[in-house]
Amino acid sequence: MTSPPIRPHEGLPGKNPFRESTVAQLEAFDDSIPIGTGPAGAGVHIPGRTSAWLTEHIEAYLRHQGEPETRGRAIALVGEFGLGKSHLAREATRLLRKHVPPLPLWVISQPSIDMRTVYQERLTSPRDDFDAFVDFKQAITDFYADVTAEILSEDDTDRFGADRAAFLDGLRARRLDPQKIVQAFNLDEERIQHRLRRHLRGVTAHRTFAVALAQLFNRPFENDVWNWLSGGEPVAYLQERGIREPISSIQQVFDALAVFSLVYGKSGRPYALVLDELDKTTEWPEQDRAVFINAFEMLVERYVNQGGLLLFCARPELWGRLPLSLHERVLPLWLDSWGAAETDRLIAEHVHRADPPPAGADS
Repeated sequence: MTSPPIRPHEGLPGKNPFRESTVAQLEAFDDSIPIGTGPAGAGVHIPGRTSAWLTEHIEAYLRHQGEPETRGRAIALVGEFGLGKSHLAREATRLLRKHVPPLPLWVISQPSIDMRTVYQERLTSPRDDFDAFVDFKQAITDFYADVTAEILSEDDTDRFGADRAAFLDGLRARRLDPQKIVQAFNLDEERIQHRLRRHLRGVTAHRTFAVALAQLFNRPFENDVWNWLSGGEPVAYLQERGIREPISSIQQVFDALAVFSLVYGKSGRPYALVLDELDKTTEWPEQDRAVFINAFEMLVERYVNQGGLLLFCARPELWGRLPLSLHERVLPLWLDSWGAAETDRLIAEHVHRADPPPAGADS
């Protein structure tokens, strides 16, 4: 298809139709947040081969009808500067946000050594999204029910009487509230936390998350747990139980994302993480970079194994240096250089989006 001819803008003297910045940027919460001093305008998207492949993979992920844990996949957009990696990541984010019902989605525009700030200010917690919050609570309740059923099945006293089988069936079928069973029979909370830690083993070496998730069922302190999971300081009650610092380090932030992955994976619902500019880590001190790559490698494994979608952007040099295990788990989509036809169409689209509106059109 031939692009429309480029013509001067008689009605808009001096107006620059191009972005103030040539670099596309991701926004964590709302793509309409303006960047620069000019008004936000409609974006320009020129579909290409890699764009079509990426869309196909995302739509296949969202349509997946098999077992939830077989849905998981990780995709890397690989290309040099200026080929549109961030732009495609932004288009992917928009596609994911259109999904009905809404899915839990985390977006990191660029990694930072100060991951606490990224975690607090750029990532939404499960509490910030009602649907995600409901799924999160239900998944934790399912964990709690499984642990309670395990403890009931191992109890060798007669306190459950002839109703033991009915209690077990009710818990495993999610018909009974596990918290009411725990309270009615005065089950040991420490045993429940220990079992939750066992369920989380292999996801995080930190018992703090298991303790925190177990405390979500302690209503007086539920908000305190959510505040901590959102990056806040732990209150005295949580500190007494071993949660002595906020989620702040690179490892802690990735541990939190891995735990969220485990929880949403259990719910069977799709969820996604989009991470742009992985190359920023090459500017970090060696130790911080090594911690990040190790934590990122673990997170990719969790997403693939637990039904999530993880999309990230990297230049070819960094992609070639990533661990072999990432190459085995991640599908790379390589971006090609633009040809003359695509370049001409891109320029034309930018120029003509600055045309004055037709006469009589709504302002």
